[in-house]
Amino acid sequence: MKRYFILFTIYISAAGAACGAGSAAGGGALKREQGSQPVQVYNQGVQLMHTKKFGEAQVKFQQALSENPNFAEAHNNLAY
Repeated sequence: MKRYFILFTIYISAAGAACGAGSAAGGGALKREQGSQPVQVYNQGVQLMHTKKFGEAQVKFQQALSENPNFAEAHNNLAY
């Protein structure tokens, strides 16, 4: 029984680490490269998402992508 408890504990620890591995503290806005225009526009979109203004946020993410087509986070928030 002790063996199963240890295996269960290891499994729960690994699952928790895997789920939280990609999470960013602070609500998901990008902190790096804050001076760059696409990042500033992206961060505005994130703030709009938090206030549930999804249409306006979509426009900001598309604007960030027009300035940097390889901006993965903006693609992710547009779900493609």
